[in-house]
Amino acid sequence: SVSAQITSTDNSIGTLCCITTDSCSSNFNALSTLYNNTGGSNTWVTKENWLSTEEPCPDGEWSDVTCSGSEVVSLSLSMNSLTGTIPSQLSQLTSLTSFSIFSNYLSGSLVSQLGQLTQLSTFNLNTNSLNGSLPSQLGQLTAMSQHFYFYKNSFRGSIPSEIGQLTLVTDYFDLYENYFLSGSLPSQLGQIAVKTAFRIFSNQFSGNLPS
Repeated sequence: SVSAQITSTDNSIGTLCCITTDSCSSNFNALSTLYNNTGGSNTWVTKENWLSTEEPCPDGEWSDVTCSGSEVVSLSLSMNSLTGTIPSQLSQLTSLTSFSIFSNYLSGSLVSQLGQLTQLSTFNLNTNSLNGSLPSQLGQLTAMSQHFYFYKNSFRGSIPSEIGQLTLVTDYFDLYENYFLSGSLPSQLGQIAVKTAFRIFSNQFSGNLPS
């Protein structure tokens, strides 16, 4: 069998060895990569039981992780002093419906693989230092119905027309205070049926408002 080892530098968590690649599940692979990429052993404020077991589920094993059966359905790591970048391995959490990591110190660009999280209804990335362009693959998140919070970052470039495919967003669609988003607004944004707030101010958009 092929063996894999995940080692933490945090003595309170220790070392976890997976016997085979099968036992290192997609849940473990995704979350351990997130932990190691974002300063888990150094900067995280809350991290109880992270990497202490081969599986984050059932509920109560790893802090801020919510499960349904054996599947991770929610990550709530906001205001937890995360640093670094969001890894592409998060796309393995295909049952994720809520992902909240606002008010941290995350940087770098968003990977296109996040578009594979097609069960997401809430996506909260606001108040970080994320940059680069918005991937067009975000338009694949067609189950998004509650919160699309991408405000107070440093995203740049134009809004992809594919974002207009998020037609179920009814609560909040927020891209304000990114300052570097630019270009004309795609007409497809008119397909988003937001009822509470659609906020894109404090950017560098140009041209006319789509009819």
